[in-house]
Amino acid sequence: METSEIEARVSRLLKEELPEFDFNQSETLAEDGLLDSLTLTRIISALSMEFGFVIPYDDITRSNFNSPATMAALVARLLQEEA
Repeated sequence: METSEIEARVSRLLKEELPEFDFNQSETLAEDGLLDSLTLTRIISALSMEFGFVIPYDDITRSNFNSPATMAALVARLLQEEA
């Protein structure tokens, strides 16, 4: 799966799961504290369900959830590791 397709799927998923949240307001959403633990849990669950994998505990870091782009990069890496 190409990176652009992953980014599009992640962006669509975030809009569907959390329509009330503006993911474009910052490039450091998690580091700025804009994503609380419940929101992060919802994102992790949605990504896991959408792409069919469990995100390893070591990958649940603020830097991996700072923006849709960083989330897509995480997904791309995990999909590549699975292959």
